[in-house]
Amino acid sequence: MSDITFRKLLEQRRLFYVLDNLALKYKKAVIDKADRKLIMDLCEGILNILNENIKLSEHDRDKLRKYRHKLRRLVQPVDVKTRKKILKGGGLLGVLIPPLIHGISAIISGIAASRAQK
Repeated sequence: MSDITFRKLLEQRRLFYVLDNLALKYKKAVIDKADRKLIMDLCEGILNILNENIKLSEHDRDKLRKYRHKLRRLVQPVDVKTRKKILKGGGLLGVLIPPLIHGISAIISGIAASRAQK
């Protein structure tokens, strides 16, 4: 994996961690004012979850199952305004972000371990 991808993963993890620690009112405000890059990073994480590149626990998978139609809609080609509306509605962010942080951290740990072996 390239250094650019590794840096992007680190940046995404930091953004998601900050977003996860905000109150719901502020999460919605951040999503409402977010630039295209943040929304697309969230959608990329969702795509990785749907493609099973990010492994989920059974508990996380059950929690996200309720939102499966919204998750699939977010990775389809729609405009950013529609994606923001989907992300802000119905508690999706609170359920989505912790597994994303965990999955990205696991990927980063694997990359760091493989680099240390070289």
